[in-house]
Amino acid sequence: MAPSDPVIILGAGVTALTLAHQLLFPPSAPPNTTQTHHRPILILASTIPTSPHSTIPPSYASLWAGAHYRPIPASTPQLAFERELALRTHASMLQLASTYPETVSGIARIPAEEYLETDPDAATLALRTGDVYAGPGDDFHVLTADDLATLNAASSPRAEPVRWGCTYNTYCVNPALYLPFLIQRIQARGARIVQAHVDSFAHAVELARGLGFLPSHPGEGREAAAAAAGGGAPTIVDATGTGLLPDPVCRVIRGQTVLVKQQFPKTVTRQCRDGSWSFLIPRPGGGGTIVGGTKEIGDHEALPRRKTREGLLGRARAWFLGEFVGRDGELDVVGDIVGFRPWREGGVRLEAELTEVVMVKDVSSSSSSSDSSQKGQGVADTETVRVVYGYGLGGRGYELSWGVAERLVELVDGRASGGQEYKRAIKARL
Repeated sequence: MAPSDPVIILGAGVTALTLAHQLLFPPSAPPNTTQTHHRPILILASTIPTSPHSTIPPSYASLWAGAHYRPIPASTPQLAFERELALRTHASMLQLASTYPETVSGIARIPAEEYLETDPDAATLALRTGDVYAGPGDDFHVLTADDLATLNAASSPRAEPVRWGCTYNTYCVNPALYLPFLIQRIQARGARIVQAHVDSFAHAVELARGLGFLPSHPGEGREAAAAAAGGGAPTIVDATGTGLLPDPVCRVIRGQTVLVKQQFPKTVTRQCRDGSWSFLIPRPGGGGTIVGGTKEIGDHEALPRRKTREGLLGRARAWFLGEFVGRDGELDVVGDIVGFRPWREGGVRLEAELTEVVMVKDVSSSSSSSDSSQKGQGVADTETVRVVYGYGLGGRGYELSWGVAERLVELVDGRASGGQEYKRAIKARL
């Protein structure tokens, strides 16, 4: 595919917007290069993050995400591949954070703490102070026995003792600032974003033609197939979260959190003995702090549950009293958040394929049709298009976003065929 060929991206979540940015701001280009022509990009999405937030549903997970980076040890081949993506993303996020104020980009580098109330697994136990955990220069430190004793002594009597912990430097993202930041940058380079419900790849092509993004009369038959395989035809990228077409291994994971006004200077994650999680994630740029959170597989309840909110705030009061929560136990609640993480069992889908789509042409006004019985009817025709898939990241959308976008660019440009390296299942973190 030539760099000038058009690309249609379905979806406007963090994966889709990051991909558009990578296509329009190629890392290989010299930083001061002035380009007069950019690749044509059309984004079609049912939800746009710059819409009023009250109108954005839980299925648009990118706006409602906690959006911090908490690494996972590379204990399996899948997690090792994810770690590669996370490290690439870590480098890109820190570069943006060092270039733009957090009030503009919504990204900030901040301290992080992790605590486990259960015995760590072998991969975690093998970690040592000084290891690279989140990324180079993260100042990773494993808590000593004395550190843990001091921590547990200062905790609320209601809190279970911590059995393992660590500190390091990471980044957090405020989606309410970061997503519009990406949109502003890609639109400045000519990307078009259209709010539309797309129900098939043929529909996406039809919409693109109606908008004048694609020519009205594509090649036919073998010419179209050859163009799709070698360039000259548009590539459609499915970055819709759970896939445009039904995918039997995709499910949602419901997450409920609470946004409070208090601005915490670090992110803290605590894995509880009962398997639940408690975390504090500050939103850079003065956006308050997320108190979380739940992971409920297959739960489609869009409204916040009062009992869940009480449990989240209760754990925050028990574990962070005096540090985050005032001694009076009060938290200034802004509101409840519910989001549906787009999880794909077996891993994120990263591959490309040629597929035929059925286009219906209206022949009612065709002067070449001699059969009056066809007047006012549609004639079905097939076209070959190239589809690139990039969905199913579960709760790791932000922390894998730039690494995934790099792989998608390779697939879009034809530098990777969607072979074993890209078809390999990558289990998304819940």
